[in-house]
Amino acid sequence: MSHEVHHYKLITGIVIGVIALILLGFFFFGRSSEYTTITLEPSTLIRTVTVTGEVVPVDEVTLAFTSGGRVVSLPVVDGQQISRGTTIASLDGAEIQANLRQAIADKAVAEAERNALVGTGNTQGETAATKQQVLATIAKALSTADNQVKTNVDTLFDDPQSGRPSVTSAISNYFVRQTLGQDRVQIGKLLASWSSVVNTLTVDTVDSSSLEETYVNLLTVRTYLSNLSDALSDAEPSNQITNADISNYRALVAAARTAIDTSINDVVAMQDALRSVLAENPVQEARVTSAAASIDRYQALLRNLTLTAPFDGTVAEVLVTQGEIVAANQSIASLVSGDAVELEVFVPEVNIAHLDVDDQAVVTLDAYGESLKLGARVTFIDTRATQKNGIVTYRTKLVFNDVPKAVRPGMTATIAIETVVTPDVLIVPQAAVTVEDATSYVDVLVGKESVRREVVLGMADTRGGVLVESGLEVGDVVITGK
Repeated sequence: MSHEVHHYKLITGIVIGVIALILLGFFFFGRSSEYTTITLEPSTLIRTVTVTGEVVPVDEVTLAFTSGGRVVSLPVVDGQQISRGTTIASLDGAEIQANLRQAIADKAVAEAERNALVGTGNTQGETAATKQQVLATIAKALSTADNQVKTNVDTLFDDPQSGRPSVTSAISNYFVRQTLGQDRVQIGKLLASWSSVVNTLTVDTVDSSSLEETYVNLLTVRTYLSNLSDALSDAEPSNQITNADISNYRALVAAARTAIDTSINDVVAMQDALRSVLAENPVQEARVTSAAASIDRYQALLRNLTLTAPFDGTVAEVLVTQGEIVAANQSIASLVSGDAVELEVFVPEVNIAHLDVDDQAVVTLDAYGESLKLGARVTFIDTRATQKNGIVTYRTKLVFNDVPKAVRPGMTATIAIETVVTPDVLIVPQAAVTVEDATSYVDVLVGKESVRREVVLGMADTRGGVLVESGLEVGDVVITGK
């Protein structure tokens, strides 16, 4: 009996000793298990802005007429699928059509009057006819001047068409005779030059300057004849020249002057005629242009009386009835695009500074919950603020990276927009940071001992982490809890 008791005590002692050794080993060698740690590795800092938005059609418009009137046609209904160019509604255009017909008639009249003036095809117009008369008047004036000088008045000269013509000896003043001879030479040159110009004139080239040159040439010839007439007033008979000869000279010069005066009057009258017809040309062209502009205006007004679909889509709602009188810019119907959708959100001003076009986002839809996560990208940020429930916001649009057919306009979405993405940095949980006297510390496990290190921290992410700018290295074991 005592032997069994002794054996029992021995076994109990051994068990107690083993337990004691285990406890001592745990105390001395297993203290590190008291800590929760992470080993630092390069990671990516991500900050997000989370907002609630809505799935909307890419294209959505409310259509209206630019003018008022009575709705005479309304061939679409709510929910109808239509293609681009389909008529949605039409207004009564009877009055505009009547005005258009009148404008077309006015243009026809204006064109007829213009064609009568300028001609058309092989038909000569009034302008061309007048220019033909101008050519005839100029040719007649040249012929008259040439004939009066060379055929009639030259009877007063010896060798009139030579380089040294000599006027009749009935004019006794030597200097007057010399002057008249020189004048005859200049008149001869004038007639030759004038003839060269007239021979080149056509209906297309003749103009008011041609008549002006003719007028000046005739005045020069008339001055020459006036000088002859003045010289003959003092002429006296001689052995070779009788009073009858002098009277005949005077009659010839007087007749020449009358003929030239007549030509001058004809040229002046033709100048007025040409000026009048040329002035009428732009007036008639303006009438044609004005009538054409009226036609364009009424045609545009008629086009504006028909509303057509600007893209393929669905008629969301028809807002009027056939026969209703509508005002200008009154909403007639709304149209949304077919399958193309995007996200529309209003970002508060406190977050807008961090937002940029092309920022990536993760989207969840209330209809499907966390089971469906979709990628998206920011495509538009409005520069104008919008008040939403008393908060200043900025309208922002995003497009899906890949849109499943299950996504429909009107769905509510939660959108986490990644505003900052910084790769290859060290991040520690904010819970691992201790701040004392404005200095940040992190406990690091070195071997089996906890060592406190001073760290410089930067930006915090939106997942409970904070950027370590200095004080820690890759591989450091950070104590996050005990």
